[in-house]
Amino acid sequence: MHALLITGFCGGLTTFSSFSHDAFAMVQKGQWVKFVLYVVPSVALGLLFVWLGMLIAK
Repeated sequence: MHALLITGFCGGLTTFSSFSHDAFAMVQKGQWVKFVLYVVPSVALGLLFVWLGMLIAK
């Protein structure tokens, strides 16, 4: 159980770090449209799927 929890935690951190790094690189390059088209749907869909998962789990 410990290994699964650590793997999930570290996997989540590295995924978020990659997402943040990519988004930050777009900002540094002045690619604002690309940034918005990357960040807004990613966050919105993430929240939508969390909500759906919670609905299904009830």
